[in-house]
Amino acid sequence: MGPDPRCEDYPCHFEGQDCTWCVCPFYPCGDFRTNGKQIESDKDGKLVWDCSNCTWIHSPKVAKAVLDEIIKFTNSGKHELGKISKGKLLQLRLRLIEILNGPQA
Repeated sequence: MGPDPRCEDYPCHFEGQDCTWCVCPFYPCGDFRTNGKQIESDKDGKLVWDCSNCTWIHSPKVAKAVLDEIIKFTNSGKHELGKISKGKLLQLRLRLIEILNGPQA
């Protein structure tokens, strides 16, 4: 957990970011509240989710909370993510947003 200054893309969001979730387990969340947006793909013009402005998952407090919840859910850890349905992951995300940030409008 924590920053990974050895990564050639570090920092991809902000200096000091937590890189535990380099690949977001919630992608694509479709939630505009964390600064994501839909954009046209350069490849085929279809709409895709762009989360390049999202810093939520890279906050050290959030990264740890997500890992703790996934460990509780799987009795294991990150390597068991594939066993959690996308719907359950998005429910977990919404619950953590409310716990960590307060209810969102």
